[in-house]
Parts: sequence; structure tokens; C-alpha cells
Amino acid sequence: MKIVFQISTEVPDEQPMVIVRAKENSVETQRFMDYIRQYQSENVKLVTVKAEEEIIVLKVETIILLDVVEEELLIYTTERLVCTKERLVHFCQRIKNQHFVQISKHAVININHLQSLSESFAGNMTAHLTQDNQSVVSRRYVKDLIARLSV
Repeated sequence: MKIVFQISTEVPDEQPMVIVRAKENSVETQRFMDYIRQYQSENVKLVTVKAEEEIIVLKVETIILLDVVEEELLIYTTERLVCTKERLVHFCQRIKNQHFVQISKHAVININHLQSLSESFAGNMTAHLTQDNQSVVSRRYVKDLIARLSV
């Protein structure tokens, strides 16, 4: 891969432009562009959560596990447990972080807090996370999680 930097007075200071040139739009070029998009979205390090009677500001990197129980989204962080009515899909769209991986229909983990995986029943696995948190990885999501971990 060849990387070139060019100065252009036509590009605003606060919004640099990245152009990817390739012979064809391959899987590798798409992954590279996704990586750049993810880098751009990771500038958002804080997320707000509306709880019962307050709005809580959380640092995204402190989030260990997101889990839906009945109709509540439970957000396990290194400091506390936050309960909200927000939908899991919507919350994940707001944080847009490559370190968050869905492990079941109702749970998402931050792989930076993943300590180990152990075999469970019927092809499922158990994700052991920091601060004694754990969650079942559904067999449907095991392959994707293993791929994300580059194992």
C-alpha cells in the first residue's frame, strides 16, 4: 500500500479529505475505508444515557457489557450499573465503536474488557469480562466473535 500526503487549500482545516485509489473496489479497500470511518467516529468518547430521573454521562471505554433484561437496557461500566429504556440497537448506533461486539440478540460486549471465553452448553460460550461480569455468547455469534478476536 502506498500512502501519500498532499496539501490542498481547497480542503477545510477541520474536515480533512481522504481519497482511496485502487484498481477496483475490493474487500480490502472496503475494509480500509471502514477502518477510516471507524477512526473518525471514535472521536466521540462520551455518551449520555437517560435513566430514571437523571441524564448520565458515561465514558465509552468504561462500558463493559450491554444487556437487555425484559424491557430495560442494563449498561455495566467499571464504575456502576445504569438502567435505561433505550433500545440496544439505538444505543450501539450512537456509540459506533469497533470494540463493541454483539454476542447474542440481547447482549453486546466491549472486547477491551473481555478476559476469557469458555465453552458452555450446546455450542454456546461464556464471555468472562472484567469486574466479574459474564454473559453467554450465543452459538450464532461465536464465529463472528472469534473472527473479531483474530483467533
